[in-house]
Amino acid sequence: AFNQALVVTKKELAEAERRSAARPGKRPTDSYNFKAIGKSYLYLAWIKGTLVDALPLDVAWVDEVRLVEDPGRVDRIEMRIQGSEIGWLGFTSTAGMPGDAMSVRWDRSDQRRWFHPCGCAGGVDLATVWPNCLGERQGAPIEDRFFLFCPRCGKEIGARNAGEWKVTNPDGMCPGFSPNQLMTRQELPKIVMKWRSATRNTQ
Repeated sequence: AFNQALVVTKKELAEAERRSAARPGKRPTDSYNFKAIGKSYLYLAWIKGTLVDALPLDVAWVDEVRLVEDPGRVDRIEMRIQGSEIGWLGFTSTAGMPGDAMSVRWDRSDQRRWFHPCGCAGGVDLATVWPNCLGERQGAPIEDRFFLFCPRCGKEIGARNAGEWKVTNPDGMCPGFSPNQLMTRQELPKIVMKWRSATRNTQ
């Protein structure tokens, strides 16, 4: 799998403007890694290779940070952004190991988690208390067998997408969000079966 960064660069923008001026009335030619959107330009670059070090970045989005073989490359992208007047940088990734490039950035964020409303003040973060929030109705059809509830007050959580993001690390330096499967529309029985299968395989 490739690791990708979506970037807008001063160099590419200047080149696109040059080509556009040379052909009045025509937009720059799109390619597999370059896209003109209105008056803005989007550039897609692989993290592997020297491209990251060569481009002066204005905005970057780094996907699947945990899969980057050399965490130092992520650090270098961050350094390149600091020289820009825009300087906007984002990271996404599935969970990795403590101390990896994504874990370090999560630790220094404000660590926002999704809290579902229940009978408790402030609600409940189901992902944090899992699997103690999982209930099972014995003998019920598989589609109705499992349910989620707050282990403190016992209230069943009906609408899994209902809730709000709450900051859990107020001293964080930047916004950080931790979405999880329990807040999605994915069927709960499928989530439970995958979790049980993974648990058996690690025992």
